[in-house]
Amino acid sequence: MNMMNYKEFVKFGYQSKIVPVLAASEDVVQTFRHIARQQQTAPHPYDSPNPLPNLYLKGSKMSTEDVSLLATQKEKMAAQYFDYEGFKAALVRLTIVAGDVLGGQDEA
Repeated sequence: MNMMNYKEFVKFGYQSKIVPVLAASEDVVQTFRHIARQQQTAPHPYDSPNPLPNLYLKGSKMSTEDVSLLATQKEKMAAQYFDYEGFKAALVRLTIVAGDVLGGQDEA
């Protein structure tokens, strides 16, 4: 599964001319953070109900503190990346932000 981090997403915004033409750079940053946070809190359809694989729980000499530390590190990493579904959601969100420019509507 391909993952996109913050730097790649901002680079994509500038290379595809989204940032200077359709949206401000702050909108791109806010969109990335929102989608990454949203994916972190929502369960992924392919994930098991238990966030830690059974190999960490069975036949392992890891303490419960080590297991909880591993879970915390996994959550921190999840907040820094999003997958293809998150990328599509981010593009839709940027399209909504840039709706005035794309739709040609004049502000009165």
